[in-house]
Amino acid sequence: MNREETLKELIGYVDGLSLIGRAIFAKSPNLPSSPELSRLELIYVAALQRLERPFTLKETASRLACSKQQASCLVDRLVAAGYLRKRTVGRTIEITLSEEGRRRYEVIEKTRMERIEQSLGHLDDEQLLEAASSLRRLRGLFAPPGSD
Repeated sequence: MNREETLKELIGYVDGLSLIGRAIFAKSPNLPSSPELSRLELIYVAALQRLERPFTLKETASRLACSKQQASCLVDRLVAAGYLRKRTVGRTIEITLSEEGRRRYEVIEKTRMERIEQSLGHLDDEQLLEAASSLRRLRGLFAPPGSD
């Protein structure tokens, strides 16, 4: 297989990953008082939960590959929905998950774990580890510098 064919195959796999994402993220079982989160919002909330530290608007925009203005709108929606808190520190705005946001995210994450287990339950531990390792390497190739 030549390089062009290999790259086309890789594109096919990346397209396939979006299908996996849809299966896992689709119709998140948010609590009745919370709005439906978009995939982008869910990815952002997950990053805040995983890294357990505040993000700035600049870092948010970088992580989400959008403008600072778009990041600000997304953050404002999530603050209004009760997921996030904003705090001004000097000239910087720090963004963190609220306690309610953490609680809601735990419910969402539990369901995501159940969905991926249903989808990949036929894999043994070694195959699952191999899949995770391959995806980790692929993510590393495309992740912005300094991201998780």
